[in-house]
Amino acid sequence: IAASGPGTLSLIADRMVNPTTGSMHFFVTADWRPVPHLIRVGYQAHSAYRLLLALGLTSHDALIRRMAPRIMDSAIRYAKADTEGYYYAAPGAFPVVLHDHQIRAHRRVWWVQMEALKGLLAVSRIVEDPAPYLQLFEEQWRYIRKLFLDERFGGMYMYGLDNARVWQRKFGARLAPAALTQKGDVWKDASHEGRALLYCIETLGTPPD
Repeated sequence: IAASGPGTLSLIADRMVNPTTGSMHFFVTADWRPVPHLIRVGYQAHSAYRLLLALGLTSHDALIRRMAPRIMDSAIRYAKADTEGYYYAAPGAFPVVLHDHQIRAHRRVWWVQMEALKGLLAVSRIVEDPAPYLQLFEEQWRYIRKLFLDERFGGMYMYGLDNARVWQRKFGARLAPAALTQKGDVWKDASHEGRALLYCIETLGTPPD
């Protein structure tokens, strides 16, 4: 972000974020016009967190403090699952159902959950009332521990066990499809969970229970 002007921040605030809903567009044209599409929830949370890293580096702190919660709020509003966790992608506005068909990508992916955890905590640090974000943060951590963390062998499953069939969930990871419980492939390493957990430890002082 250029010190003399909003620069990249202006592109995000004025072009990529919907001024009404706070949703961040994932695709834009070469001249930065938004292309309608599903929002990518992990990037919404990640962007809120990264915006807050820029606090104190420019003369636009007030804009950053407005934008980060709006982007995170959009992810909460349109992509938080009715049960637990966050969907992979969703419309950046209502309705999210079209002729009785859900138009959200329902599968819960490990990195989206970790970015949501980090984004919720980061936003809670700069708002007047942190309680709602901290409550969601605690709920998200319980969800991750219950359905993503391998307590026996360590590591995180690629997808939550709630993505398995109901009968498979009764037996835990042992009978879940390998495609859900694998801990590494060409797209998965430990960077998202590593950075998120280190940020939580740094911010809270101790690992969240």
